[in-house]
Amino acid sequence: MSRRDNMDSPTVYINEPTALVPDFRALNRLSFSVLAISCQSIKLIVSGVALKLFEKTLKLVEQVLEEAKVKKSQVDAIIPTGSPVHIGVSPDEAVVRGAAIQAQVLSLPSSDEEVCDVVVTALGLGIETSEGICTQLIRRHSIILKARIVSRVFSTLTDNQSKVVLRIFQGERLLAGKNRLLGILEFIKIPLAPRGVPHIDVVFEIVGNAVLTVVAREKESGTEARLVIAENLDRYSGDQIDRIITNGKHH
Repeated sequence: MSRRDNMDSPTVYINEPTALVPDFRALNRLSFSVLAISCQSIKLIVSGVALKLFEKTLKLVEQVLEEAKVKKSQVDAIIPTGSPVHIGVSPDEAVVRGAAIQAQVLSLPSSDEEVCDVVVTALGLGIETSEGICTQLIRRHSIILKARIVSRVFSTLTDNQSKVVLRIFQGERLLAGKNRLLGILEFIKIPLAPRGVPHIDVVFEIVGNAVLTVVAREKESGTEARLVIAENLDRYSGDQIDRIITNGKHH
C-alpha cells in the first residue's frame, strides 16, 4: 500500500456514519521513524467546518453563472476536481478534457450544424464615456457562439446636442485613452432635446470570425449609424494579455 493510499483512507471513513478513528501506525513501515497517530473526528464537526467552504463555493458558482448569463437548467454536467478519493478527475485531467473538447469543436468544418466555432474575447470592449472613462459593453473572456450582441443605452451630455462621437476601445484600463483605440463612429442628426432626454442605444455585435460591428441608434427617431471593425481582436500574445490585465487591476 502506498503512502497516498494510507492518507486517502481516512477520507473514505469520514463519509461513513458517526466517527472516525484511523490508525496511521502502518506508515511506520514506509521509512517513517516513529509515527503512531490516533485521532477521532465526529462527522458533524467535519460537516460544520466544511459548510462554510461549501457556501463560499456556491456563491462563486452563482457568480460565474451570472457573468456567463447561463441558467442552472442549461448546465448539463459538472466535472469536479481535487484530491479526495471520491472525486475521480484530477485538475490536470480536467484541463486536458476541456482542451480536447475545444480542439474538436475548432477542428470540425464550419458547415457542421451540431457545433460551431467558439471565439473568446481576450480583452474587454467598450466606448469612451464622460470624463474619459472606458465603459465596457463586452467583458473579457466572453464566449462568442456564432454571434454575440450586447446593447446599452446612453444619452447626451449637453442641451440640444445633435452629434455624438463614439470612440471604441479594447483593453482593461479604466481610462479609455490607456486602451487600444479600434475605431471612431460619428453619430449625427440626433433630435434636439435637453441633455439626458435622447435615448441612444449602442450595440456591439461580434460574429464568429471576430469582426466587431458597432451600431448607434436613437430610439425616438430611429436614426442610426454603423461602424464595422475588421481588425484582428486577437493580435496580442498571451504574455501581452496578462500584462494588460495586470496593469488594468493596478490602475
